[in-house]
Amino acid sequence: MQKFINPEEVIKRLAAAQGIDVLNLVKSMEEIQGKEQQAQQMAMQQQQTENQTAMMKTPMMDPSKNPAMAGQQPQQPPEQA
Repeated sequence: MQKFINPEEVIKRLAAAQGIDVLNLVKSMEEIQGKEQQAQQMAMQQQQTENQTAMMKTPMMDPSKNPAMAGQQPQQPPEQA
């Protein structure tokens, strides 16, 4: 059904039929896509953080269990602005 109609326009017309002003009420498709992209990026960052935490818990990265790591400092990933 969505390939035949524009959902944004349907909402605007239904609101107009009820006398509701839609100015700044209905999100544009660009706003929706921007929010979805932002949510995906945050989910990816969360997954990367969880992966790094899991990696640091492995015995290979534990200086007390791997003598080769005893003199090294863990590398910090570069911060993104």
